[in-house]
Amino acid sequence: MATSLDEPLIDWQSENLLKILVFVFIFGIATAINIISSKMEHAIIFAFVCTVISAAFLIIK
Repeated sequence: MATSLDEPLIDWQSENLLKILVFVFIFGIATAINIISSKMEHAIIFAFVCTVISAAFLIIK
């Protein structure tokens, strides 16, 4: 366990790598969905937006 609340769980290089990988993952899913169908693309975009909004409310409290 961390001894202080100021200590990050991961270093900044890992955080930047994680951000890049999430972007690549989302871009890859969007490309794959675009190949599948338009209705599926809309459904997954809707679910992603709902997830982001609810996560924002949980973070803000």
